[in-house]
Amino acid sequence: MKKNKDRQLDDLSIPVYQIITDDFEERAMENFSDKPEFDVTRFFFKNKTQSFSQRMWNGMIMAIQSAGEHDDVIVVCSQKHLFTEVYNKDFLVNCIIEANTSGVNLLFGGIGSFTNVVPVTENLFWIDSVTYFDFFIIYRSIFKSILEEQFVENDDFFSKVCSITSNKLTMYPFITNIPTNSYSPKMNSSNNNLRKVQSIYWSYILE
Repeated sequence: MKKNKDRQLDDLSIPVYQIITDDFEERAMENFSDKPEFDVTRFFFKNKTQSFSQRMWNGMIMAIQSAGEHDDVIVVCSQKHLFTEVYNKDFLVNCIIEANTSGVNLLFGGIGSFTNVVPVTENLFWIDSVTYFDFFIIYRSIFKSILEEQFVENDDFFSKVCSITSNKLTMYPFITNIPTNSYSPKMNSSNNNLRKVQSIYWSYILE
């Protein structure tokens, strides 16, 4: 059984849709070059007459429309996404599988500031509103709802996505990072806050 599972993980291909909204950076391509578990497609939305939020939304819609018939999950990320040092394939896959058993619709690889958090497992946390996310997993269960959602001119991409469902989790430790960005302090703050919550979880639930 374990041998078969390992073989399945070795052959795993996770569809990733990277949305390019600005000048394309080589590091965006190099970031996935040594990770064969990802099948990366890039969409370019550089029309500056549209807001960043509109371009990200359009890219996400195209990603969902491009998903294969048997794709139960897809990953959407921006060109700024960088993997953290803690990333490894087994951790990501386990989080995806565990989150699915909880009936989740969205799973974030890292987040900006949030309001409320509840630990679900050692590495998965329910969160409500989120100010920022970059690398996130969309489950097929919410494809239709997103496609039917109306996006208007002044909508904020992050707020809009979060408002579609309450069934959303973030994994921790974060596997995505943006080193030079106005959202970086918020991600660092969230990282510290979740570390504290995880420590409490270890102390009172796992013991």
